[in-house]
Amino acid sequence: MNARILLLSSALAFAPWPGRAALDLGYRFAAADGVARSETYRQARRALEEERWDEASDLFGRVVADGGGEAAAALYWQAYALNRAGRSVEALESARRVQTEYPESSWVDDARALELEIRPPDEREMREILRRDERRTRTEVRGETRGEEDRLDEETELKLYALNSLMNADPERAVPVLEQFLDGDQPIELKERALFVLANGGGREGRRVLRAVAAGERGAELQMKAIRFLGISGAAGEELLALYTGASDHDVKAALLEAMMVGGDRAELGRVVESETDLELKKRAIQMLAVSGGREEIRALYRRETDPELREKMLESTVVSGDRELLGEVLASSTDPDEQKKAIRLMGVAGGSSEDLLALYRRGPRADVKQATLDAMMVAGRRDGLLEIARSEQDPELRGHAVRMLAVAGGRREIRELYAAETDPARRRKLLETTVVSGDSALLEEALGKTTDPDEQETIIGLLGVTGGKSSGVLLDLYRGGPERRVKEKILGALMVAGDAESLVEIVRTETDRELKREALQKLSMVDSDEAERFFAEILER
Repeated sequence: MNARILLLSSALAFAPWPGRAALDLGYRFAAADGVARSETYRQARRALEEERWDEASDLFGRVVADGGGEAAAALYWQAYALNRAGRSVEALESARRVQTEYPESSWVDDARALELEIRPPDEREMREILRRDERRTRTEVRGETRGEEDRLDEETELKLYALNSLMNADPERAVPVLEQFLDGDQPIELKERALFVLANGGGREGRRVLRAVAAGERGAELQMKAIRFLGISGAAGEELLALYTGASDHDVKAALLEAMMVGGDRAELGRVVESETDLELKKRAIQMLAVSGGREEIRALYRRETDPELREKMLESTVVSGDRELLGEVLASSTDPDEQKKAIRLMGVAGGSSEDLLALYRRGPRADVKQATLDAMMVAGRRDGLLEIARSEQDPELRGHAVRMLAVAGGRREIRELYAAETDPARRRKLLETTVVSGDSALLEEALGKTTDPDEQETIIGLLGVTGGKSSGVLLDLYRGGPERRVKEKILGALMVAGDAESLVEIVRTETDRELKREALQKLSMVDSDEAERFFAEILER
């Protein structure tokens, strides 16, 4: 049972819920209190808090373009806003850039977490998450138990032992005692444990008492616990559905839907979807049905449903259920481009194969549908499919998008293959520009070592400055080799962007051209490092 509950909890963690954005924003913005921020950053923050996602994305983009100490945070929040706006491809690109352009930033872990939220883990990654969560859960449970027992006085502890012993010795005699215990003036923690005892060994009479508590007969505080225990202990779906039908409180109904999900009561969840009039509860039931593995039930509901919003929710549930068959049905029958693009995007999130996505790409007559298929390949990590399209596509815009998606998907090897085979200068430049996303400075260094064209050198040098890494030595060697003046000036700018004070100091010490020396000093003054401070202190001491 534990592993199953952990699996369901992990799946739910990737499902959106209304309060999650507020919690994320409140936590991270509170953590940043006291940090000086630019006016543009503050405007972006207000837009984000007011859920003006596109405006927030644009404003944070300006902060990123300006560089400086706010850039990493702004890039993360831009990714967040883009994801909330439904622009998952651009969101993934921004989240990846945080990790490649600011690898030492405190925002890297947040960017990785956001990337997982946008593109949920595959089966292998999920197994690792479950193993990690199970270890953490055991630790937390042990800690909670010790903490509660420390708080309870000696008399309460004795009552707890008595309850457990009585249930083990004589369950029939224990249930009336526990029922009376629930009506008494006992600490809430102890009453919750009494409910747990009833759920796990109370038999038919114990279940009767638990249902009564779940129906609200002993207050709202115990009601939610009783509902949870009913779900975990495997209560019949009919029992939970009867409680749901008799309930009027929205939160109680939502808790009962979750209990049905834990118990695998797919038929009852399907009935709720068909009969419930509250739209939010309908959507919640669809989500619980997906988590409980109700693929066939959701397919049947989708075929009968006419409400566009509910049909969309059913399609989105495939992110959790992984039901590519429903998506395939929609793609085979729909003539609505928007619905097609939605299904294609979800096919990517659900892990569609390269073969299926390539077939969709070749079948799609519209460029925007083809572009959505490329996005889906990126989300699914199908680099082989993207590589095939980048090689064969004749449309420059679609080919460029395929290359860009390869970079976002981490396809360094594939982009190197394309670059090695490409002869067109413009296309080669576009391939090199993907390193801003992929962080593949090795490709840039290799290209720089092979070219003598000043224009191409300038392009590569600028990109090396952005990607940073260990490329500064290559740039310094090129500078010493005596290239054209404009190339030297480009190198100085790249070293500044990379924050390489050591190389700039060496150039200042050895450069004989006064104008270049002055420019190197100017670039060095803009680098925040101990090396630069020591050098300027040395000048002042002369």
